[in-house]
Amino acid sequence: QSRKKKTITEKLSLFPYQKEAFDKWKDNKYKLLFEMATGTGKTRTAIACINHFLENEQTGLVIISCPQNTLSLQWKSEVDKIGLKVDCIIIADGTHKWREELSKQLKLLSLGFSNHVIVYTTHITASSDDFTGIIRSQLAKTAVCFVGDEAHGLGAYKSRRALLDDYSYRIGLSATPTRWFDDYGTKILADFFGNDSYQFTIAQALTTINPLTGMPFLTDYEYHPVFVSLTDEELEKYKSL
Repeated sequence: QSRKKKTITEKLSLFPYQKEAFDKWKDNKYKLLFEMATGTGKTRTAIACINHFLENEQTGLVIISCPQNTLSLQWKSEVDKIGLKVDCIIIADGTHKWREELSKQLKLLSLGFSNHVIVYTTHITASSDDFTGIIRSQLAKTAVCFVGDEAHGLGAYKSRRALLDDYSYRIGLSATPTRWFDDYGTKILADFFGNDSYQFTIAQALTTINPLTGMPFLTDYEYHPVFVSLTDEELEKYKSL
């Protein structure tokens, strides 16, 4: 007797707080910052949103932007495990030749010869003129779901060029979305991701009981901060950076 294959929803099997985040994203017109503590499953929650996008839109482009390509490959591994159905996967970063392929696949999408494409990229590439130029010239009316992992990095002066108005579905993931000493960058992020967030803090993760284990979602731990002073020379270099 062959075992019934698990559906994507069953594979995702969200915890109640992840389901709350997913529902809030839908209620906030598909734009939200997931302000969730490290280790509480931001990626899995975002994949549930991506799956909803793929089911909701007959043709669509998914862009997942990370600070480094090593994180992009981790994302690809997670998405592959869940088994999201897409016609084409593109890795767009400094280690791959992606421009022609991205342009070609967007043409196929806009002409209706392809249904869904997923692009794994980095904040540097996603904010580059090459990337945004191809997206804008080829997109036509194709729906786009943009996922910004470690989204606080997208508030920086150059990186914020990645945040295109053309992206109708938006998911920002960050345990710490507020940018230090950068109110303007923080506001740009908030505006882009729908001026709302779903919060599941470290305090909540340490005290909310996981129904599967009877234990908190995060194991208890202690902080031991080590304070370091900069020399005058280091301070000048830090200021200039």
